[in-house]
Amino acid sequence: MITIRPIQRRDEQMLKEMFWFCSEDSLYRRYLRSYNPTDEEIAQICAITPDEGAAFVATIDHPHQAIVGLAYYIYDGDGTAEPAVLVEDNYQSQGIGKRLLGSLYEEAQQRKVAAFNTYVLADNRPMMHMIRKSGLHYDCEQEYGTFHFRIWLDRQAA
Repeated sequence: MITIRPIQRRDEQMLKEMFWFCSEDSLYRRYLRSYNPTDEEIAQICAITPDEGAAFVATIDHPHQAIVGLAYYIYDGDGTAEPAVLVEDNYQSQGIGKRLLGSLYEEAQQRKVAAFNTYVLADNRPMMHMIRKSGLHYDCEQEYGTFHFRIWLDRQAA
């Protein structure tokens, strides 16, 4: 069973392990370049405060407790925020990213975030599909092999 919950400071080691299990391709799609986050960056994600943004993890309990997905956003400072989603390769295509993104949307709406700004690689079809099927209005511009999405969090926005 997959549980979605807010991230906690004590999640650092499990989050590091999740990154170890992600393929280079998954990390490339998340960071738009070949990259592995540093221990310091992982610690910062685990310590995001409500003034900075919000973060959620997807966990499993069997055969042992582990994090298999991560979603967070950081405020841009202009009423918008930048989201990020990563699901461990063995757990992709099971709706975990969609559930994580849904938790981010709800939290951001409660905190009066107007929109998410995100960049997605043109060949990242799963993320493009999630955005398009979210039910939220979005604007999209293509920029050098990536798409820049502004996703309006008010379902009534047009």
